[in-house]
Amino acid sequence: MQTQTAGSFCPHCGASYAGGRKFPKFSKRIVLIAVGVLIVVIAGFAIALSIQHNDQVSAEKAAAAAAADAQKEREAEEARASAAASASAAAKEEADSAERAKRTAIVAALEESVLKDAKSRVDKGVLDGPIKRASCTPLGGGSTDDLTAITGTFECIAVNKTEADGSESGYRFSATANWNEASYSWHLGS
Repeated sequence: MQTQTAGSFCPHCGASYAGGRKFPKFSKRIVLIAVGVLIVVIAGFAIALSIQHNDQVSAEKAAAAAAADAQKEREAEEARASAAASASAAAKEEADSAERAKRTAIVAALEESVLKDAKSRVDKGVLDGPIKRASCTPLGGGSTDDLTAITGTFECIAVNKTEADGSESGYRFSATANWNEASYSWHLGS
């Protein structure tokens, strides 16, 4: 029996008269084009990611190389500064050594002058002889090594007696040395 209904569904079971939903049919050509486009898009995305990664790696390598170059330059500058400081220190030490030698020579000349003066005074009958040697010792802890001092004060002795125990006695002289002028003066007595 056949009935007519005004709907698109069966009034008894509710099934659709249109049948199952049909999907549009695509030709193979359209499917291949769509797959090709999809592959090109994915490949383009992969290439873009690869380029971005390579750029990032290159930037990191360049930054590391720049940091290494900067470190080498700092080390080279430190080495130059250290060498300059060493050269400066060596030059200062050489100048200090020369100044100490000059001062030692002034003291030796002072001792020679005191010795000659004492012998001259013996010849004149002012002192008893014979004068064996003269020795000068810095007073007040001063020394020829204190390069900050401009002058030095000395107590000198013109030795005329040596005792059995090895001690010596003699005449005292006082002396002052001016290191800057490389001069000295002395007199008999304290």
